[in-house]
Amino acid sequence: MKWSHIALMMSLTTALVAGASAQQKERATLIREGSLVSGPDGGSTQIAPLPRGSDLTVTERSGPPDSQWFKVTVAGSQGQPAREGWVQSPALINASAQNAEEIVYGEAVDSEHEAEKSNGRRSAANDAARLYRWTAETFTGTPLAGEALWRTADIDWQIARARGRTPIDESGMKEVIAKYPNTKWSDLAAYEMIENQLCADRTAQAACAEKNAAIYEQYARQHPQAAKAPEAMFNAAQQAGLLADIYRVRADKDRSAAARKKALALAQELADGNTTEWKTRGVDLQYKLQQNIPLYGLEQEQTEQ
Repeated sequence: MKWSHIALMMSLTTALVAGASAQQKERATLIREGSLVSGPDGGSTQIAPLPRGSDLTVTERSGPPDSQWFKVTVAGSQGQPAREGWVQSPALINASAQNAEEIVYGEAVDSEHEAEKSNGRRSAANDAARLYRWTAETFTGTPLAGEALWRTADIDWQIARARGRTPIDESGMKEVIAKYPNTKWSDLAAYEMIENQLCADRTAQAACAEKNAAIYEQYARQHPQAAKAPEAMFNAAQQAGLLADIYRVRADKDRSAAARKKALALAQELADGNTTEWKTRGVDLQYKLQQNIPLYGLEQEQTEQ
């Protein structure tokens, strides 16, 4: 046999082996808690627990289809190294499985609802975030990917808020905006990040009310078609109305009148809209402004001091 033929056969063999190895590797996750163990049998030592939404790469399979073991690499997080071991669970979902995207996304929604219950599973919010992220990263470009990434960022944001972290880390929201610009998801992310810009004292200081009104109005102008645009406009009008209240209590008639005029104009835009909730709230706000009804009870607070 000629050396050229031998070299060609070796090359083909190497390619086939590499191809088979590549076919074995597949992204996967869990929709129930599992365990990473040292070997493909029931008596193996546990290496680590695996929560819902764990980011796994299947590298090898062992056993019959109805009781198959999967050798997996578990992606590290927060600077931790990747781990390797075996998993046996019907809750392991391969990315190529039929309806895998819908199954994992549906489990994420279930976990998010569980997190909203007063007696819900303690890990449910983090489970939901992992499952959403796995969906977004595994099925990029699909209809669910953008929403999954937004929901990941939103859950992380809410967890940080509940823990009192200020300012809240914006990296997740900025990722949504970068990957899905000019979409409803980027609009929602931009609105969420307003929280970091707002003045902390929202009910007593004129400078805070003025700043907050400007921030909300800017969002409404820059994202006129966003689902949150009417809410931003209402908040802008309400903060402008608060500013009018503050100046009225201080007997600064000119500034109070100017702020009231601005608030009425913003409230009128809401009243002219077609979103029932915000349209009616705009009309209600107009009435309060026209009748000089305090928005936050500042006059009563001033009298009590």
